[in-house]
Amino acid sequence: MTTEITIYPQPHNLSPYQQRQATAFDSINDNFFGNGGLNFKSVLDTVNPLQQLPGVSTVYRAMSNDTISSGSRLIGGALLGGPIGFGMALLNEIVSGTTGKDIGTHLLAAITDKYDSADSLVPQQQA
Repeated sequence: MTTEITIYPQPHNLSPYQQRQATAFDSINDNFFGNGGLNFKSVLDTVNPLQQLPGVSTVYRAMSNDTISSGSRLIGGALLGGPIGFGMALLNEIVSGTTGKDIGTHLLAAITDKYDSADSLVPQQQA
């Protein structure tokens, strides 16, 4: 006779910041190649140097509002950069999964002071 026990952690005394963070159950990526699955766009993103080269890819995605799936980023990193490229793509995916933005986007935001504005932190006064 076996007994199955499922434990779900219950948050206690979390700060408002911690309450807004995604939990492991909320951040599951069921589709490795994006919403459409493995299609022509995923294959094109995999071999497109504009989507794979560090720095170039960040500027390209910022200008074109294009996105890249996790699968395309990892496979393209391995194809174009070998083991080091795969490792860097994996690190980039870990950062992206944790913060919501990839490393290049964080660096672009730091350089262009796009996120330095504190206007969103200041409560707006009603007129």
